[in-house]
Amino acid sequence: MRGDYALLREGFATVRHFFRALARHFPRDTLVFNDNIIFAQNFYRVGSNNRYFPNTGISSLGHAILAAIGARLGAPSASLIAG
Repeated sequence: MRGDYALLREGFATVRHFFRALARHFPRDTLVFNDNIIFAQNFYRVGSNNRYFPNTGISSLGHAILAAIGARLGAPSASLIAG
């Protein structure tokens, strides 16, 4: 019997492919802020060259832009993506 995570990955192959392709185009040391935790937290690969900051609130859209503004104040030269 396969686990839930295996079924999730199989069922959303297009989403997984999208996040992998997107990550290849990000500059090194990119800070990514996202409101869509369901897909991004499962398919966006975080490593030594990038960071991912999800919105952990339930249905509280709008976190990404404000969090990126705050990050800009703390890391003025960092590459930021909010969505």
